[in-house]
Amino acid sequence: MRETPVHGRPRVAVVDDEPDVLTFVRLALDDRGFDVLTLDRVAGALPALHAFAPDAVCLDLLMPERTGLSLLVEIRRDPALAQVPVLILSALNARDELLATLRREGLGPAPAAFVEKPLDLESLVRALRECLGIAVGGGP
Repeated sequence: MRETPVHGRPRVAVVDDEPDVLTFVRLALDDRGFDVLTLDRVAGALPALHAFAPDAVCLDLLMPERTGLSLLVEIRRDPALAQVPVLILSALNARDELLATLRREGLGPAPAAFVEKPLDLESLVRALRECLGIAVGGGP
């Protein structure tokens, strides 16, 4: 787990192909003190993540073109991002398959949390705060 960010507001990248989810999460997390980068596809996400230097990544699994799982594998193989906590946002119950794939590929750590869709904002915020080591009742 990374330490609480020293650069101010925690940075969270959200990768999801649903515009409504991206808007909802961006506005809600911004209101709660997070800096948010939204990405609507896996293609091109890795360079954007490098530039943004997120403290956590929220990742949908089912997306067109490439799956969120393929991005998770890239993140885990990337030395600059490998230890960034990843929270899975999905209506797909793929926890066991995802964990098996990470074990088979020798990639870790496991996702920091699985948050079901439709998203419950408080569950997402609580999971983010826990994986970032931010007190649940405290800032952001």
